[in-house]
Amino acid sequence: VNTATGQITQKHFLLDPDSNVTRPSEFNYNWIVPVTSMKTGRIQPIYWLQEPSGFSDNFKVASGSSDWILANLKVTGYYRVNYDKENWKRLLRQLDDDHTVIPVINRAQIGRA
Repeated sequence: VNTATGQITQKHFLLDPDSNVTRPSEFNYNWIVPVTSMKTGRIQPIYWLQEPSGFSDNFKVASGSSDWILANLKVTGYYRVNYDKENWKRLLRQLDDDHTVIPVINRAQIGRA
């Protein structure tokens, strides 16, 4: 999730990203993904990612804002989420300020680097 542009993308997850995938997929390893999200403590409508990439204002944060985006609320989807560096910082700041705003299971995914 790129919170500067509102872009969300999907790619085939591999434990070894350098591995050679030899097993074909009729879907080219792209799926229709229901993305649940929260923007600064407010639950957003579900976004259906139907292509490898999409855009939504639900995932966009104004430059210099303290707003943050959290996707895959309560880990209801079978996917991992990565954010731009600034959003990771804003999520960590939220945990410091009031961790209860973020669901418990999602807090476990936000670690200190």
